[in-house]
Amino acid sequence: MANEPLLLEGFGEQPDIRDYRREIQHLEEENRRLIHELGNVSAEKDQLARTVRNLQHTLNPIHRALAALFGEMELAIGDELNNDVSSATPAASSNDPRWESFKKSFPGVGAEIIDALLIHGEMKMTNLSKLLKRHYNTVQFHAAKLKAAGAITSAGGLLSLKR
Repeated sequence: MANEPLLLEGFGEQPDIRDYRREIQHLEEENRRLIHELGNVSAEKDQLARTVRNLQHTLNPIHRALAALFGEMELAIGDELNNDVSSATPAASSNDPRWESFKKSFPGVGAEIIDALLIHGEMKMTNLSKLLKRHYNTVQFHAAKLKAAGAITSAGGLLSLKR
């Protein structure tokens, strides 16, 4: 009895070591296959990322142009759709010489503000800054100068040209 191996209860025969070796070999082969597949997927991902960057670079000017177009259209008609159209004040006449005088006195952003208000009528400061593609603080600074000069007024959060 001393030479007989002890077996745990519930386990009949000892498994063959060859079964373990076959299982290890199978797992190593699967591991190599998965590593190879991962390399292929990574290469495809890198290629797709380069393609997307090239497309973005190529299409960026078109995207900016369309964004500007649709952004300005939204600013031009978006508030009118939300508000009663009859309550919108008509824009001042662009033929009025005083606006040309103000634009000469306040070139750059000031003139852009006057032009925007001539075209679109009264606007919120936020919408005006988006339309002009200027920082809010820049538009606010120049609007304050125009207001102090008597060119524009603000009522209820809306900027408009003084009549």
